Amino acid sequence: MGAIRGAVCAENTVGDISDQSVRLISEIIRANALQTERIEAIIFTATKDLTACYPATAVRTRLNLPNAAFMCCAEMDADGAMPHCIRVCVVVSGLAQSDCKHCYLGKAQALRPDLYSDR
Repeated sequence: MGAIRGAVCAENTVGDISDQSVRLISEIIRANALQTERIEAIIFTATKDLTACYPATAVRTRLNLPNAAFMCCAEMDADGAMPHCIRVCVVVSGLAQSDCKHCYLGKAQALRPDLYSDR
């Protein structure tokens, strides 16, 4: 079982949180050539400045993920943390952790420049 990490930034609107969340999960699926039925769980966190909607709502609605359990949590409010940030952990059955391609998109690339990004 693998756990793919990623992040993206969004403005605090339903449209942007939704679009950026779908963009992030779509890129994780593409980059890892995932069969969507192998996605077991998607855990989102969002910084306290993102309150317009849950990131999981649009992903559940727009993407066909029949087996995925979704959860949204508040990101820890640490000093100096990147604002307007959605982070994710996607748990996938049948994927070795060493084969996971993590996706940090846009401004969120600064969080983990050592990992996969959309450059």
